[in-house]
Amino acid sequence: MNYTNLIITFIISFIIIVVIETGLAKWKTNVVLKLLQNQQYDELEKELQNFITRAFIPRYNVEYLRLNSYLMQNKHELIEKQFDELMKFRKNKNQQADLLMKAFNYYVEQENAQKSHFYLSEIQKLGNDKMYQEALMMSDIFIDKKANHIDQLLEEVQKAPDQIKAVYYFMIAKQYENMNDKENTQKYTELAEKYK
Repeated sequence: MNYTNLIITFIISFIIIVVIETGLAKWKTNVVLKLLQNQQYDELEKELQNFITRAFIPRYNVEYLRLNSYLMQNKHELIEKQFDELMKFRKNKNQQADLLMKAFNYYVEQENAQKSHFYLSEIQKLGNDKMYQEALMMSDIFIDKKANHIDQLLEEVQKAPDQIKAVYYFMIAKQYENMNDKENTQKYTELAEKYK
């Protein structure tokens, strides 16, 4: 076999290996996503521990899928551990922003002021002012029980698409609730229900 044939054989073998690896990675990703979507959590966990899955799906993605599984199951202790685990990984900027917002929103929902404020400060460090302002508004309304965004939201709701209006009206209602204004709380809760 001459040198040219050897190089051609090597290149063709390399291409075949890359195609097979790419296909296996895509297939395994689809398998785990379908299990998560169908809420088959035990099967998902087995699949995430599978050697082939771990070989073809990056570890961060495996752990992120596990976090989503815990979130869907409301396994609070495991969720907290998983956030801590994922924070240790090297992440690109988009992964970092996504994970910080997911953690922040989770702790706002849990009404955990300490952790919400921690993740809010981490979001601020990202340098994405729009993301930070949205998170700050959520913290003000749902954690710090303030009512300082009513005018802004009343203005924004006028130009918002219908599917977003429910969220804005709910946030307005929550601020009136924070002020113990029952009449406006009910008014804006009803508007939020109208756009659900």
